[in-house]
Amino acid sequence: MYRYSHLYLVGVVLLGVVKSEVIFEAVKLDWVWDNPGMKDQYIASGDYDPQFCHISGVQYDSFSGDVFVTVPRLKAAKGVPAGLNQISPNNLLEPFPNFEANKLGDCKALQLPMSVAVDPRKNLLYVIDVGRVGVTTDHPSNLCPPKLVVYTTLRGDMVRSHELPDSVVPHTSSFLNDLVLDYVDPEQTEGAKYVYISDTIGEQLVVFDLTSNETWSYKHNSMRFDNDSNINIIGVNYSWPYGINGIAMSPSFNYVYYSALGSKKLWQIPTWVLRKNDSDFSSYVRYVGDKVSNSDAMVFGKRSLYYGALSKDAVYKWNAEKDLIDQGVTEGEVRAVTQVPIIQNWETIQWPDGIALGSRYSDENRLYFVSARAQLFHSNALDFSGAHGANFRVFKVAVDEESYLAESDKDKLPIAVVVG
Repeated sequence: MYRYSHLYLVGVVLLGVVKSEVIFEAVKLDWVWDNPGMKDQYIASGDYDPQFCHISGVQYDSFSGDVFVTVPRLKAAKGVPAGLNQISPNNLLEPFPNFEANKLGDCKALQLPMSVAVDPRKNLLYVIDVGRVGVTTDHPSNLCPPKLVVYTTLRGDMVRSHELPDSVVPHTSSFLNDLVLDYVDPEQTEGAKYVYISDTIGEQLVVFDLTSNETWSYKHNSMRFDNDSNINIIGVNYSWPYGINGIAMSPSFNYVYYSALGSKKLWQIPTWVLRKNDSDFSSYVRYVGDKVSNSDAMVFGKRSLYYGALSKDAVYKWNAEKDLIDQGVTEGEVRAVTQVPIIQNWETIQWPDGIALGSRYSDENRLYFVSARAQLFHSNALDFSGAHGANFRVFKVAVDEESYLAESDKDKLPIAVVVG
């Protein structure tokens, strides 16, 4: 378990200031190696090449205090020593649970872990593995089928691993991107019952039933990119014509929210629809409103939705609780109106991603996110010399809210019960 005291920054907010802490920063990513010669061996074989290493996802485990990050093999088959990692001291990454569990070409190991989620009630780490590597290139390597893998957060023991069927998630064309867990009942303590996963290339929402181990999916036009697929970052336009990306679960476990990377539109679908494999999805999907910017990852707390506003170099909050009260409606009718910046900095916060919240209402009540200049990484313009400062940062920001997965605070009811 690691604790940090590092660089402090001030973030801009609408009604005041908020203190943020950078718990990790690096010009290029490096690892804690098993022995002195291991790094040289990985460099010689091409299994470690910093130009292909880029942080995408982040999760905080309130039980252990560990911070997990993903370094997906997006731009090449080789070059990334380990896709799933913990942040260790001295701005280094430590493979989780070890290098062997991240071995390239071993389909029992993780090939391209894109996002992770922690179930705080069972101390389990859920990982989605794309299976394919080099997925952002013209010639991806379809090494292994996609799978859902579950580890214990403390020991790194594999609890279960499920290969997703080709009939639902095509093994040569899918790109699983983000995931959320569904408890069904906010008060139950048995852990997740369903996992919902976005497939960005397949433009579909994938459902995995943890009880039956069955998989199905839904497709809809709302999961496609639209005319807002160009994103301006620091005065430069980037084209991102990609579908459904960030998804979030409401604290009531009654709705899943999602948005395409190439769109500002935020959509909502009832979870009772997703929990069946033959529902009429199109009859129940609902447009909630436009976000202030295109976003990548997003997460719900107990009252608000947090997302990275890519064109504003900021993390924003949609105050869903306030809008419920002001509009006098239920969650199935609310419109996304009250959107305010939590933290903003055009130098240090470029492409905020991997948005996550702690799951205990205490000093650990923080928002975590990654800033990794993804727009420069994918356009081969990232400067690894250090002349432009750190490329990779993981932030921890004080917010008065915990994860949608946290046990309910009896004095702070979730948005599901707030109506006009």
